[in-house]
Amino acid sequence: MVAVPATDDRTSTFNAEQWHQRLTKESADGRFSKLLEGGNGGLSDFVEQLLTRIPAAGQDWADQVKNARRVGKLDNALKSKIAFVAAYEDRAWLMQDLALKQLGDFGITSQAAYELHANSENETHSDSTSAALRFTKKLTSQPQSMTDRDIEDLEPHFNAEEIAEIVYHTGMAAMLNRLTIVATIATTE
Repeated sequence: MVAVPATDDRTSTFNAEQWHQRLTKESADGRFSKLLEGGNGGLSDFVEQLLTRIPAAGQDWADQVKNARRVGKLDNALKSKIAFVAAYEDRAWLMQDLALKQLGDFGITSQAAYELHANSENETHSDSTSAALRFTKKLTSQPQSMTDRDIEDLEPHFNAEEIAEIVYHTGMAAMLNRLTIVATIATTE
C-alpha cells in the first residue's frame, strides 16, 4: 500500500509576491537545470525529450504538443494563457516557467500572467479570455464538478470547435503538468 502525505499546496492561495518568490525558488534550486542538462535547447525541448522517452506513444504526444501551437482557431496567446492557468492550478512550476516564456512573446509579463489567473475567479469579468480561463481553472482543479453550465458559459464567446480546443488545450496542459512534476520529483530523489 502506498500512502500519499496530505498536502494543502494545491488549495493554498498565493498573493503575487508569494507566488513570484515560490516560482523563483523552484526555478533557482537547481532542479530545472538538472532536468535540462544534456539537452540542446530550452524548456520546450526538454518537454519534447521527456515525451519521446515514453515507449508506446511518446513521439505521437511530442508531435501533438508541437502541432497544437500551429493548428486550430484559438490564437497562441490564449493557448499560452490556458497553459499558464492550468500550470498555476497544478503548481507545476516547470510548466509555469515555460508558459511565462511563451506569454513573454506576446508582451505579457509574469505580473500580468498572475493577474490573468487572479481575474479568472472574478465573475464580473465577462470577456472571452476570462471565460476561457475560468473554465480552464475549474477543469484543472475541480473536474468532478464540471457541468453543462460550464460549457454554456463559453458559448457566448466561442463556437463549438473553439470550445473543444479549450478543453483539448486544458487537458494537454494537465498531462504535461503531471509529467513534468513527476520528472522533477524523480530528479530530486
